Amino acid sequence: MALQQRLSLSPKLSQRLVLTPAMQQAIKLLPLTTLELADVINQEMVENPLLEEIPDDELTGPAPETDSEGADGSPGADAEFDADQGASDSIAESVEPAPAEVGATEPQLDAALEPLPAEQTALQDSDIDKLFENVVDDVGVRDMAQSDPDSEYSIENRLSTTIDLRDHLMVQLRHDATPGIVRDLGEAIIQNLDDDGYLRTHDPSCEASDHSVCGKIVPTTLDEICVAMGLDPELHRHAAEKALALIQTFDPAGVGARDLRECLLIQLRFFGFGDTPAVTIVESHMRALEMRDVAGLVRVLGKPEAEVLDWLDLIEGLDPRPGSTLSAKAPSYVVPDVMIFKKDGQFVVELNDDSLPRLRISSSYRQFLNAGSPADDEAKTYVRDKMRSALFLIKSVDQRQRTLYKVADSIVRRQEAFFEQGISALRPMVLRDVADDISMHESTVSRIVQNKHAHTPQGVLPLKFFFHSGLKGDSGESVSSVAIKEKIRQMIDAETPGKPLSDAQIGQVLSYQGTTIARRTVAKYREEMRIPSSSERKGRPR
Repeated sequence: MALQQRLSLSPKLSQRLVLTPAMQQAIKLLPLTTLELADVINQEMVENPLLEEIPDDELTGPAPETDSEGADGSPGADAEFDADQGASDSIAESVEPAPAEVGATEPQLDAALEPLPAEQTALQDSDIDKLFENVVDDVGVRDMAQSDPDSEYSIENRLSTTIDLRDHLMVQLRHDATPGIVRDLGEAIIQNLDDDGYLRTHDPSCEASDHSVCGKIVPTTLDEICVAMGLDPELHRHAAEKALALIQTFDPAGVGARDLRECLLIQLRFFGFGDTPAVTIVESHMRALEMRDVAGLVRVLGKPEAEVLDWLDLIEGLDPRPGSTLSAKAPSYVVPDVMIFKKDGQFVVELNDDSLPRLRISSSYRQFLNAGSPADDEAKTYVRDKMRSALFLIKSVDQRQRTLYKVADSIVRRQEAFFEQGISALRPMVLRDVADDISMHESTVSRIVQNKHAHTPQGVLPLKFFFHSGLKGDSGESVSSVAIKEKIRQMIDAETPGKPLSDAQIGQVLSYQGTTIARRTVAKYREEMRIPSSSERKGRPR
């Protein structure tokens, strides 16, 4: 029997989750810090002429009563937004009462454009050009901005760039009279140095994002440098070695090394200690150096203990990361997004939103929409689109602030003992605990705590600090892993020099204190805190 194929149309009813533009925008705003959010708002104000900032004198004046704040001063809870579950049917109330402000959605666009009183609709055709002049990119404005030191067009800001490690080495290489191929190989070697000044790279087999934790770093060979330049390693290996030896004489001392041993040897020779026992210690007794085995070094070197200690002090004074002093990384400034403080015997939450502009829709454009003639249909369409975009932004910002407040308030209620007593009273908490508490999706909580910091009585802490697992104590209550790590750190800091506590001994002490923990778990926590093992701590000075 022959098979036949044919095309046909058949209706099908299905449900699927579709992210509206408003939801997409709200999701993008959730992980932003307050400073990043302020930049986004300012950029939108530049691109959207309908957005304007409420003047300070209007903000400080008496405001009509609204439902945007609860009885406890928190943002209104009648409008919630869950990035994964969608927006609720209720409309978010306005944070700053103003016409067509926070909370309007697309079905309410017409309500936001209701006719104004007659005395406000007398917009003449001659005012149209005046109305849209702020949309035009005026070159004169940009020219004036060059004299403003805070402007991105400022000449001072363009020239105030720091010289990084590679630029510093390139200047030295170009001032050195070297043959062409050696110079080319030297430039390639410099470009392959990491920020610490080492000629090494991450092991391709390591899939971790933080390679400094996994430790899988391998040297970059000179043959790989030659291959990357399209050169035959057999023919140009000598030139590559010459180029590397030249770079290792540059400032800062120690650059161009492939491991710590070579880095220390370069610095010893650079500072004139090339023929001393310090070189012997680094070359042949690196393990004893790491463990600071003074007795063993005295025995193998045949030197007095006082002299060996002097050489050890010299080696320990060298820089294991010579390139870090010229790192081009910009400093990172942390501005708390949330303020947590005690007021009238209770811990309260306050959003640090002073840097956020208070937005509203321009009344001039509303006048234009209500007063224009039919010939202005194209301009009206433009203004309506911009108004819809402005309403989406105002609503998204409002929902983001409400979500951040709810998450911070839930954290405060669950970790009140921590704010009073410190890390020892920190309770284990996961994202689902807060998500269930505020009736939102777990991924929404994950997004809102990303990159956020809180100013607390215990210092400025990232919101992610409060989310961690725990262990069951003998009393049946869970103990925070962060609190256990702090106990391990305190025990190691208080241990007797020369007799460090082993992981098993630390586990026994914690068990006596009511927290049963395996030795391998102690070792895991110790490694996460980057604390050496007991054998490596033995003999080290405090």
